Amino acid sequence: AVPPDHAGARATEPLAAAGEPPLHLQTTAEAIEIQGGNFAASFSRRTGTLASLKAGGRELLAANEPAGPVLQLFRAPTDNDKGFGKWLARDWREAGLTNLTRHVDAVDFTQPDAQTVRVVTLATTRAAAGGVKVKTVWTVRAGGTVDMDAQMEPFGPLPLLPRIGVVCTLAPGFDRVRWYGCGPWENYSDRKESADVGVWTGSVDGQYVSYVRPQENGNREDTRWLTLLDDTGTGLRVSTLANPFSFSALHFTAGDLAAARHNVDLKPRPEIFLSLDAKMCGLGNSSCGPGVLDQYAVAPGQNYRLSMRFQPCTPPP
Repeated sequence: AVPPDHAGARATEPLAAAGEPPLHLQTTAEAIEIQGGNFAASFSRRTGTLASLKAGGRELLAANEPAGPVLQLFRAPTDNDKGFGKWLARDWREAGLTNLTRHVDAVDFTQPDAQTVRVVTLATTRAAAGGVKVKTVWTVRAGGTVDMDAQMEPFGPLPLLPRIGVVCTLAPGFDRVRWYGCGPWENYSDRKESADVGVWTGSVDGQYVSYVRPQENGNREDTRWLTLLDDTGTGLRVSTLANPFSFSALHFTAGDLAAARHNVDLKPRPEIFLSLDAKMCGLGNSSCGPGVLDQYAVAPGQNYRLSMRFQPCTPPP
């Protein structure tokens, strides 16, 4: 990591808005495709999210489906989550949070003007006990920005949640991570006193914490923006349009971490799994003490919102 850079200088600039041509919109039975001056975005009607995002012709999202942001509730249980007290890991398993089903209810679009396309999706994710309804408004602008406003409404008898946010899968190669938030090491809402807010730089490999028993790791709180770039400076910038968020960028899914009994059993995937959370559950002290305090828990009885900007990035001239 490098010392905090409070000027917030970026290694690469997002695509400029000035001089961009109008958006070109093409729709099919499968997709809503939008072409800008030096970027392109495509939304899948079947998955109800981004299917492709390109910067200067380079695909940023993985070939996985869905690769674009979709609701994520589960985290690999920590030792504390499995400890005595409320036994959060057991509650999550019994509620079916490890086996969610997602249904796309509606996908619609409008083009208010030549410089803007708006896509609205409705999706319902269900667990054995309740679920979450998500309304996402995407706004694509000719300057090369893709804004996501996701409103998440839990319903039914859910337990305290591990997290609530989205996960998306980036193509291999965007391994240079830089962020403005708490760092440089992993931190959580109730474990961040030693993590200063600043601009931090590292690698995706370096975000992973190799606990002997794999579990949730690598979270960074109070993030305002982050970039994931390749060696040329091509990649993605994600920034908040409202409240700070927490994120992790790993070569493992939450399911990978939960399924492995020992760290030597884990095999990194080439893709990057970018988690963006409206709220991540704290860690508590249930391995030998009380559970997560109320202010750090993710209560299912309220709504949550993620309002973020995705910007494809190209190298500076």
